[in-house]
Amino acid sequence: MGRRMRTAMKAQAASTDVRQDVFSDLLDRDEAAALLGVSPRTLDRWNLEGSGPVRIQVGRKVRYRRAALVDWLGTREGFRQPSA
Repeated sequence: MGRRMRTAMKAQAASTDVRQDVFSDLLDRDEAAALLGVSPRTLDRWNLEGSGPVRIQVGRKVRYRRAALVDWLGTREGFRQPSA
């Protein structure tokens, strides 16, 4: 195996490691909903209302950072629904 081939293989392995690190913190819609104890449709509704956790659109897929869910939960502490 030549030097260029080894260098290319190392670069590819390094980019795969970076990609895994970047996406390891992201949860899909179902995982985020399960973590919050709500349905995926509730997350969608909150997004439409502008009241839910920050989400990331990756192509057609929706992802949530675990840290963003924790931060959003922190903003909900002591929140009470208005009486009807």
